[in-house]
Amino acid sequence: MLYYSTADPRHRVGFIEAISRGLPPGGGYYMPERLPIIPKAFFNNMADMSLKDIGYVVVNTLFGEDLNSSDLKSIVSQAINFDTPLVPDPAYKNLYALELFHGPSKSYKDFGARFMAHTLRMLHRNKSELNIIVATTGDAGEAVAHSFHDLPGTRVFVLYPRSGSGMRKLSSFASLGGNIVPVEVRGSFSQCHDMVKAVFADSTVRNSLNLFAANSFNLARLLPQTIYYFYAYAQLLRAGADVKHLAISLPSGNLGNLTAGLIAKNMGLPAERIIAVRTGEPDVLHSYLHQGIMPSPTNDMDVPPNFWRLLTLYGNSREKLSAESGSILIPEEYSSDPVNSCNDRFSEAARQSLIGLEGDFTSRVYLATSFADTPGPLRSHAYFKPAATLSPSPVVFRDFLIRYCNSQSR
Repeated sequence: MLYYSTADPRHRVGFIEAISRGLPPGGGYYMPERLPIIPKAFFNNMADMSLKDIGYVVVNTLFGEDLNSSDLKSIVSQAINFDTPLVPDPAYKNLYALELFHGPSKSYKDFGARFMAHTLRMLHRNKSELNIIVATTGDAGEAVAHSFHDLPGTRVFVLYPRSGSGMRKLSSFASLGGNIVPVEVRGSFSQCHDMVKAVFADSTVRNSLNLFAANSFNLARLLPQTIYYFYAYAQLLRAGADVKHLAISLPSGNLGNLTAGLIAKNMGLPAERIIAVRTGEPDVLHSYLHQGIMPSPTNDMDVPPNFWRLLTLYGNSREKLSAESGSILIPEEYSSDPVNSCNDRFSEAARQSLIGLEGDFTSRVYLATSFADTPGPLRSHAYFKPAATLSPSPVVFRDFLIRYCNSQSR
């Protein structure tokens, strides 16, 4: 299968180049040229299938043209080594939580990050060293760092802004050591993100250092997230739930989770609505769906990459996207005291949105995306020293990468 750029559909590349490059040249983000449909027979048998079995069917449908069966089975087996249980709500019938926080970093991002880690290593098994780069304010860096930690032949540079990262999450990945290289930036997350994009735009540096991007714009992180949507449906069938009219809600962040869910729907997942839920101020998606406000592609620093993928997925039709999705704004006070003690406040907002959602939905599922943070000792060592503290300059970051990688190869 080929993958095209959302900024220039004429630019098309194969699977290996799409996930290795991360971003197309000249802007935009990669999308598959078509979405294969899951066979109907799969849904007849999935109630008796394990998470790994379902995961293999889904990724084989997506990537079977590009990866052989034995490699895919090995990747799924190594990447998905934890459960994602569907838990009935204690207060409302036909309401369920899909718990996505049972992986190493206690976040839904473990799914995509672990799949990407083992896929990159499998595809580039003949290369001596892969250098992975990710920008983060916490969850993403944690998931990527834990996914690649001690994976032979890999090194991970985690860029994080000096201010804005919670010490609890930051120390969890920054103190791992080994092949994890924390890099502090005297700037914002957006500047960290721009530094990553700039270094990947330099083909000479990218190729000479074997650089690979691990942020959510990489399809190897995005597409595997479809797996747990199908597994949620399988668990509903197993529980004897009425799935005739299914609604799913999830916390709205950079829209990767929503995009993965709507990709799953377009592959055949029988969900009527998949809705993003926001607390506090409206985000880009909410403003677009409710007010028709379109951000400018030429000034998209604060626009999540997956917003452009959503537009592409629905042919730039606000009406079509609204018909199958939606964006709900929940006041912060409604998410501050979760009924389920495992929920963080964002997952609780997704739960509250389903309780008040209008419509004759026979089953309602919300994604509990990360474990509630509680006071107490840090999960890992609290003290760490970054490998470097850099000014928010792409040139400074490029020069640091070259020096660091050259020093390690001596």
